[in-house]
Amino acid sequence: MNRPNLKRYGNVICQTLAMSLLVLASRGYGDGGLQLNILSVLNNQLDIELSSTSNGFNYIFQQTTNLSDTLWNSFGDPIVGDGTAKTCTVVLADTPASYYRVSIEPRTNGVLEHYVDQLVAPTIISNGPGAAILVMNSNDVLLAKGYGYANISTLEPITTNSVFDLASVSKQYTAMGISLLKSQGLIDVTRPLTNYMDDFDDPYPDRPVTVQDLLHHISGLPDYTSDDWEGTPEEFRNLTLESHLTWVNETDEHRRPGIAFEYNNSGYVLLALTIQRITGISFANYLQTNLFGPLAMNQSLVFTNLSQQIPNGVTGYHVEGGTATPSSEPTLVSGDGNIFCSINDFVKYITCLRQNTLISDALKQQAFSNGTFDSGSPIVDEGNGYGYGWSITPLGVEHEGCWSGTSTYIQYNTNNAYAIVVLSNDEDYDCSSLAQSILTNLPTLF
Repeated sequence: MNRPNLKRYGNVICQTLAMSLLVLASRGYGDGGLQLNILSVLNNQLDIELSSTSNGFNYIFQQTTNLSDTLWNSFGDPIVGDGTAKTCTVVLADTPASYYRVSIEPRTNGVLEHYVDQLVAPTIISNGPGAAILVMNSNDVLLAKGYGYANISTLEPITTNSVFDLASVSKQYTAMGISLLKSQGLIDVTRPLTNYMDDFDDPYPDRPVTVQDLLHHISGLPDYTSDDWEGTPEEFRNLTLESHLTWVNETDEHRRPGIAFEYNNSGYVLLALTIQRITGISFANYLQTNLFGPLAMNQSLVFTNLSQQIPNGVTGYHVEGGTATPSSEPTLVSGDGNIFCSINDFVKYITCLRQNTLISDALKQQAFSNGTFDSGSPIVDEGNGYGYGWSITPLGVEHEGCWSGTSTYIQYNTNNAYAIVVLSNDEDYDCSSLAQSILTNLPTLF
């Protein structure tokens, strides 16, 4: 390796470092150690690697000169990057550098990666849809990788930047929104829902439905995704948070609140509307301003328009007999689902949970705690119970989701510090079984 002439290249190095720090800050990663490695200088080309170990990722920054707009635009968003570059190159020329490119390459454990590769291979069809997988421990990303195709027509591969419909895994984000309101003193979950939504027709004023009843699925209210719904498919697609409330008010309840667990998507739609009513802004804007934005979850969003295009969004499929056919059933209503996210954004969210970035540890523990019936008995119908958008397990919390063209699963373990996310664009993919297979042997791989 040639020793670089720092006088000659020092300005370029400083420019690279300065721009890289700005990008790190814009993405919410400023707390990790930064290291600048001069790899080589040869034929007027300086290879520089700037990395940060923050949150278990290696961040690689690339500066290039004399790159045409047409060629640059083909690379996509320079802030998001394509997640594939492992090295970076600075090409020195007489003209100032005018473009900066950022790529993200998660660090992976080779033994774990090989093990997961073997588990995934028999679960996906050739040239078909697949899955994106994240495995973390308390400090690092152990594996972040995509398998299969985001679009089987274009053979676009699934990457850690691919964006999936989370289906019911969305509920934890809705519940986080409620916890954020609690932290600001704007809501008391033990109070009746009518305190925050006076046009809700409570069927039992003597024992009113509370916000906490909705969180724990013990409200006894009707569920728009069950046989309670008698509307047309078109009405279902166009159901909004407000029109959903009208439907709830006009539909018979199942039972009194507080006496039985019954998983209820309508409850989380009402929670989204509660957030909207309290804050005076849309549910989507509230999550963007208070959750996605502060964590630099730049690929996460709430779906709000039937014609909305999701950047880096995968195409959903149904696989049967070795053949994949497109599957999609977009709807407008949200809170119970309809939040989209990537593996890279999940790293930031899980890190937030680990570090109590947005809410206190006490509020987090409330979200991870089982609910109780009016009798005082704990909820036992959903495994070991149900918290705020999380099913309780012996190891911690988990949730799975499924909708047309998507299957999802997350497990966050509190006693051994592991977390795993599996997102698939095959609606029948068994994400939870794959996750369990990975976690079962995880301690033996290190």
